[in-house]
Amino acid sequence: MKNHPCGRGWRRREYTYLFLQNINWKDDGSEKDEERPLQVRLMLDRAERILRENGASYSDVVRTWFYLSDILDWYATFNKARNEKYGEFGIMPGPGDRNLLLPASTGIRGDTPLGAAAMDLIAIIGEEGMRPEIKQLTNATQLDAFRYGSAFSRGALIREPGVSLIEVSGTAAIDWRGKSQFPDDIRGQISCTFEKIENLLGQEGAGLGDIAAATVFVKRPEHASLFWKMARDHGLEEFPAVCVVADVCRDELLFEIDGQAVVDGGIK
Repeated sequence: MKNHPCGRGWRRREYTYLFLQNINWKDDGSEKDEERPLQVRLMLDRAERILRENGASYSDVVRTWFYLSDILDWYATFNKARNEKYGEFGIMPGPGDRNLLLPASTGIRGDTPLGAAAMDLIAIIGEEGMRPEIKQLTNATQLDAFRYGSAFSRGALIREPGVSLIEVSGTAAIDWRGKSQFPDDIRGQISCTFEKIENLLGQEGAGLGDIAAATVFVKRPEHASLFWKMARDHGLEEFPAVCVVADVCRDELLFEIDGQAVVDGGIK
């Protein structure tokens, strides 16, 4: 990274959390531009290189965030490039593979000055048997995203002694077939998304009230106030979230949430 900080790490018990931020495809100051798919591949290669320089690899990644300029114009192209790279990293599920290795993730519109894509990630590294238990999650009410070409898990459970953290992937009104629900209906999408996240957390003994931090993405600024009203209607008067105006990955989707839930005492 040419001596420029690109993240931070912190030691916890016998393992280390690495949090890399604003990783993009350029690392040499070059003014040369590249096609979007190549930018994605170079960005992921760069992330892998930084991880290896710090004693980790992409297989240690539990959570990612991707910020894509004009996401609606090329999300399918992004997915294809990510899928191919994840195949090279050895974490793409094969036919009938029940060992889910894909990190939890959010993909959202975010314009950056250094290309079409940037990413953040969290990795956990440590000796075998010394790391916290990590479980990549599916959601019984939603089709696994990799089944329709988007390589991420619906969430990630990090179980430590005395506390468990659930990383909730970017979640929108998508059903068990992978189809969008309530197209262009913001109220329906908000309610549906709450239900999907409640189900994901409920599978691990948690609920919406355990969310300690969240980001709410709305396609239109006027939808933010409606979200807050509906959150209160769900008993979430002090929901710990920030609202961001951004395009979601499908044109008909108006709303998405991601976040982190914390359960004291851990999850049995």
